[in-house]
Amino acid sequence: MKPNKAEEKFKTHPLGVLHETMKGLHDIGLISAEKMEKFDKGCLASTAASKPKRVKAS
Repeated sequence: MKPNKAEEKFKTHPLGVLHETMKGLHDIGLISAEKMEKFDKGCLASTAASKPKRVKAS
């Protein structure tokens, strides 16, 4: 598995495996870009959700 632009973070390991499989199918033209976007949204962990929020001291 080659690292992409940035190291992708998946919600779970099985979702990462599924995503890589679907990416391969997309790369050879068996699934559309729209379908791949749906897999991205479902499998990739949100960067906003993974970053802690800053809390101001009062």
